[in-house]
Amino acid sequence: MPMVIGKATDKPAPCQQGCPAGINVPRYIRLVRQGKYADALAVIRERIPFPSICGHVCLSPCEAACRNHHATQSVAINAIKRFVTEQTPDFPLPPVAPSSSKRVAVIGSGPAGLSAAYYLTLLGHEVVVFETLSKPGGMMRVGIPSYRIPEDVLDREIEGVRRIGFEIRTKAKVASAGQLTHEGYDAVLIAIGAHVGVGASLTGSNLEGVLTGMEFLGNVKLGKKFPVGKNVVVLGGGNVAFDCGRVALRLGCKECHLVCLECGDDLPATPEEIREGVEEGIILNPSHNVLRIVGDKGRVIGVECCEIKSFCFGENGDLQIGYAGAATRTIPADTFIFAVGQRPELNLVEGNQEVKITKSKKIVVDPMTLATEKNGVFATGDVVTGTVSVIAAIAAGRKAAVSIDRFLGGDGKIIEVTGQTETTSNDYPRGRPVGRRTPMPSLPPDKRIMSFDEVALGFDEAMARREAERCLWCDSPITYDPEKCVGCMRCALTCSIRFSEGANPRYAKLIVIPPDRSPSIGEPELVFKEDCDACGSCVRACTYGALTRKAADQEIE
Repeated sequence: MPMVIGKATDKPAPCQQGCPAGINVPRYIRLVRQGKYADALAVIRERIPFPSICGHVCLSPCEAACRNHHATQSVAINAIKRFVTEQTPDFPLPPVAPSSSKRVAVIGSGPAGLSAAYYLTLLGHEVVVFETLSKPGGMMRVGIPSYRIPEDVLDREIEGVRRIGFEIRTKAKVASAGQLTHEGYDAVLIAIGAHVGVGASLTGSNLEGVLTGMEFLGNVKLGKKFPVGKNVVVLGGGNVAFDCGRVALRLGCKECHLVCLECGDDLPATPEEIREGVEEGIILNPSHNVLRIVGDKGRVIGVECCEIKSFCFGENGDLQIGYAGAATRTIPADTFIFAVGQRPELNLVEGNQEVKITKSKKIVVDPMTLATEKNGVFATGDVVTGTVSVIAAIAAGRKAAVSIDRFLGGDGKIIEVTGQTETTSNDYPRGRPVGRRTPMPSLPPDKRIMSFDEVALGFDEAMARREAERCLWCDSPITYDPEKCVGCMRCALTCSIRFSEGANPRYAKLIVIPPDRSPSIGEPELVFKEDCDACGSCVRACTYGALTRKAADQEIE
C-alpha cells in the first residue's frame, strides 16, 4: 500500500512563490504537457491580464526559484507561457460584477494602471484611464524596444483587456489628482510609472548629444529620428543600459561602449540581455567610472573614464568610489547616454501636502492598502516602489484594485476562472533524465542589428511540451510504495549529485535501506532527512515506480 512521504502542497511550489503575481506555474505546465493549451492559459489569466506581454518581457523570478536550477538549469517557464498565449490568442472574458455605481480614475496606462483598471471593472466599478501619450501602455510602450516586444503584441493584448469595459483616454494629461476627485470620481489611483531618466552631475552633462536612457528609448519608440553618430557610450549596467546600446547599434552606430561600476560578474542586467548585447557588438567596460564628458563647440566628442577597485553607497546615499589608480582613458563618443535609473514625474501631486513624496521622488503610501494620506487617493507600481518589472507592476495593480474595491464598500475578492483548470492525468515521467534546458530560438546577431524585428522567436509545440516535461511537480506530494522498491539506490545517487560534486549517497537528503538490511528482511525502507526540500529529483530517477508524484489536484489513495 503506497504511503505519503511528504506533502509539498502544504505551501505553493517555489516557482509560484517566486512569481509576484502568484501564478500557479506547475498546474499550467502540466496542462501544456497534456496539450491543453486553452486550459493552461485560463490558469495564467486567473492571476494576470497580460500573459502574452509577460511571455515576452518578464524577468522570470519564477525561473530563479525553480528547483531544477540546481541541477540541469531551471525550466523555461516564461517561454512556455509565451507559447501558450500564441496557441490561444482569443480568450473569453470573465463575467463582470453588477454595477457598484462608483467611479474610479486611473492615472497612467502602464502595466500597473491597466491591471488595476481591468480588475476594478471586473468588480463592477466604472473606470476611466488617463494617459498622457498618444497610445496606452506606459513603459511597456516607450521603455521596451520592439525587438523585445512587438507593437502588435502590445496593441492586441491591451485591446483584449479593454474589452472588459473600461475607458482609456489618450493625450489626456492630468493636472492634479485632486482635480479628479472634484470631478466626481469616488477614488483615484496614481500609476504613472517612472518615465524620467536620471542623469549625474558630471562636467559636460549639458553638451549636445548627452541624453538619459528614457529620453533616448522613448523618442525612438515614438518614431522620432535620432542620429546617434558612429560612436555611442552608455553609462550603466542594467537592462535599460543594454537596451540603449542595442538600439543604438540598430540605428547605425559603428561602436558602442557600455561603462559601468559593477565588475563583469555582478552586472545587474539579466544574463540573456548581457549575452545578446555582447553578441550584437556591445563593448563592455566593467569596473569603470565616467569622470567627465568631453566636448568641443558645444557637442560631446568623448568620455573620460577611470578604472575602479570598489564602490559603495554611504549612509546618506552618496556614491563612494575607490579608484584603481590615476590613469584615465578617453572613449570617443558622438552620443552619451545616462542609463543609471528612472524616477516618476510627480507634477500632479507636488505641492499637495496630503500626498507625501520621499527624497527619492516616490509617493508614500500605506504598505497594506496603497492609500496615500489624501482620502480616496491611492498609488501603485513604480511610482511607489521604483522601477521593478512588468510582472511586479501587474501584481501591484491587482493589489491596488483590491484595496480600492474595499474602500468603495466591496469585499475585495477577485474571482476570475476563465476555463477548465484541473489536470486529469497522473502521468508523471519516470525513469527519464530531466535533460538540459531547451534554448530559445533567436535571430542570428548579424541579422538582429539590421532591424527592430523580434530577437526571440518562441517555442514550437515540440519544444514547449519537451520543456514542460522537465518540470519536477514541486507542488505535488511524494508517495512511496515499498513493495516496488528494490533498493537500487538510484534515487539517492541522483539526489546526491545536486548537493555534491559527484554521485555519493552519503550526501543525499534521503536514506535508502536495501531489502537485505531493512528491519524486516525483504522490506526496503526509505527515510527523507529533515532538510529535504521535496524537489522530486528522486522521483524522476525511480524506474520502478516506488517513488511517484501525485497531481496536486488529485486525492491520495
